[in-house]
Amino acid sequence: MNRISIVLIIILFLPVVSVSGQNKSDTIEVEKSGGGMIFKQNGINLPFSKLLLITKPIPEAYHEMKIARINYDITFLFAFSGGYLIGYNLTSGIGLGRFNWAQAGVGVGLIAIGVPFSHAYYLHVRKAVRLYNNAISQNGLSKIDFKIGFTCNGIGIKMSF
Repeated sequence: MNRISIVLIIILFLPVVSVSGQNKSDTIEVEKSGGGMIFKQNGINLPFSKLLLITKPIPEAYHEMKIARINYDITFLFAFSGGYLIGYNLTSGIGLGRFNWAQAGVGVGLIAIGVPFSHAYYLHVRKAVRLYNNAISQNGLSKIDFKIGFTCNGIGIKMSF
């Protein structure tokens, strides 16, 4: 084949080329882990504080993340307090032979109170991630079209977004 026929083939087939401008890696992925959730963007694990900053440009997602943060803090408070009471009584029961069932029961109760807040945390985080991913897919999806044609200066390429 000579060069002219290659150029003609390219000119005939290039106008049908369409490229999507959405970068799939901008979305946030949520994976279940043994004791919680792992958030990833572009294959990199995100701590909660970074996730909070990423969702800030989308008000609905950011609002859900702030609610999730409050639920997480309440969960941590109850779980830490309950775990301390249980752990303290276990160690004193083993070491000193005195086990206070009332304190251990309060510890179990505190942990039980934290469970609904933990569930609310997971629900709000998932909703925030879904809102964020939907917003970037609607706003970020652009179609790029390449067209080859004749211009006033000769043959040219037109790229439209």
